[in-house]
Amino acid sequence: MSLQKISAVTVIALSLAACGGGGGGTPSTRPTNTNIENTKAEEARKAEEARKAEAARKAEEARKAEEARKAEEARKAEEARKAEEARKAEETRKAEAARKAEEARKAEEARKAEEARKAEAARKAEEARKAEAARKAEEARKAEEARKAEAARKAEEARKAEEARKAEEARKAEEARKAEEARKAEEARKAEEARKAEEARKAEEARKAEEARKAEEARKAEEARKAEEARKAEEARKAEEARKAEEARISAKRTSLIEFALQKGLSEEQAKQFAAANIETEDSEKQQKLTAFIRQLNIDEAEKLKGADFSNAKYPFDTLQAKTTASAKSIINALTNEDRIHSVIYNLPYSVVIGDYAGNISYNNRTGYIFSDDRNSSIVINGLKTDSQAIPSIGSATYTGKAFNGTYLRTYDWDSHESKESIKEGLLSYIIDFSKRTGSGEITGLGDTIKLHSGIIQDSNISASAEQGYKTGNYSLGFFGKNAEEVAGKVIFNGKDTVGFGGQRGDIQK
Repeated sequence: MSLQKISAVTVIALSLAACGGGGGGTPSTRPTNTNIENTKAEEARKAEEARKAEAARKAEEARKAEEARKAEEARKAEEARKAEEARKAEETRKAEAARKAEEARKAEEARKAEEARKAEAARKAEEARKAEAARKAEEARKAEEARKAEAARKAEEARKAEEARKAEEARKAEEARKAEEARKAEEARKAEEARKAEEARKAEEARKAEEARKAEEARKAEEARKAEEARKAEEARKAEEARKAEEARISAKRTSLIEFALQKGLSEEQAKQFAAANIETEDSEKQQKLTAFIRQLNIDEAEKLKGADFSNAKYPFDTLQAKTTASAKSIINALTNEDRIHSVIYNLPYSVVIGDYAGNISYNNRTGYIFSDDRNSSIVINGLKTDSQAIPSIGSATYTGKAFNGTYLRTYDWDSHESKESIKEGLLSYIIDFSKRTGSGEITGLGDTIKLHSGIIQDSNISASAEQGYKTGNYSLGFFGKNAEEVAGKVIFNGKDTVGFGGQRGDIQK
């Protein structure tokens, strides 16, 4: 039942009560009207309060419904947000691991910097303390100096008085001393005259004795000179005999060495050079010396074939050297993006591997792994090629050496606080089975291992497929040196020369 209906019923009941309460007499109308008005006002007030309460209730219900709706929307939004956060958390988890590693490195740097700062603060505090102590010591020193100066002034006055007294005594003593000295000087003059007369007599006697001694020495010297000339003449005769005997020995040794070298296949000129360099070599060592001499001849021949720009003096054996003409790069931690024009040279005794690179590349500056490669590149190998007939036919051997792909290793020097870069070096290990005429190996240190699959020796070369991670390509190498002492070659990925390599042979295992 609504509040309006309740109020109407109340009004009717009050009216009936008023009519019955008058008894047989005529009721007074003014009090009754006043009561009715008061009642209506009260009912109107209550109705207004009820209306406001109802409106407040509905507003509260609407507010709660709105809050419930918003809570539901917020719940759904929260669920969607959590799902999105979970997805993003998974995405960022991997990045977080890398970030934490970087933060750890930076934290270490910050820790060292903080330690240095604290050490500096401690040093300054110590300097301030020492400065304060020095100031107080200086004040005490000045006070002490003032006290000492006053004492010194008084002492100086006393000293001067004492000196004046002593000076007077000294003057009198000096006068007495001079008189005594004059007496003694006269006595000394007379004694000196007597001494000089005695010395003159002795000097004359000594002069005569010296003249006699010199005459005797001159006689003995003449006899000694004649004896020395005779000795030298004898020595010269013996030396001449020894020289002729040595020349005969050297001539015989030279002839023997030349014949030995000619028998081993050297030319007459080369045999003479070998003989001249090994005259003093023992016979037991001449084969070893000849082997070294022939090796040097082969190295010299290989150096000429390498070209004038790649001398062994300029490029030491078994070292990688790089020459950059121009470069521009950006580095973020281990990632290097650069545009560089440069050459890499790997020189060995019998071969040289020359890599020329120009263009853009992105790579890991710690491992040498290449992410993208837009360079123009060319890898050329020059040197003393092995004749196919000179390649061993039995046994096996491992060739070891170095490789490059044109990337640079970046390091940080904690002492100088400077970053440095050097050409990234890879390592080659390649096994040749001479009996089966096959070879295979690998290159490490330039990112993922580069597998050089098995290939067959054809003429003086091997060509086969290569693999690095998901990348595939091919490689080729040649034998260098008179007896296949070296291999040198290149790896091709994506149709371009990418990796240069070379290696020297170990002992052949039979």
